[in-house]
Amino acid sequence: MKHKEPPDEAWENYWSRVYNRLERGLGWILISIGAMILLFYGGFKAVESLVKDPTVAILLKVAILVLLAGLVILFVSVLRERIFAYKKDKYAKEVKR
Repeated sequence: MKHKEPPDEAWENYWSRVYNRLERGLGWILISIGAMILLFYGGFKAVESLVKDPTVAILLKVAILVLLAGLVILFVSVLRERIFAYKKDKYAKEVKR
């Protein structure tokens, strides 16, 4: 039994799709990291007065920053998941809420 050799166009399309997926994946990772940094920095500036207050315990300061980092990561993760789900869900545009 012999396998039929695919045409050259098939290989070109295959590698093109692989590179596109890699580029898009890397793009989403960089966007997610950038969003996390910006949201974390904005949140840090929002609570900066609390952090600079010498009467507040260091443990409370660390807890606030860790909570803020967790919220930022969770927000970006959920937002990214919703965007991907909306793009792939063929019924999302037809459903009225």
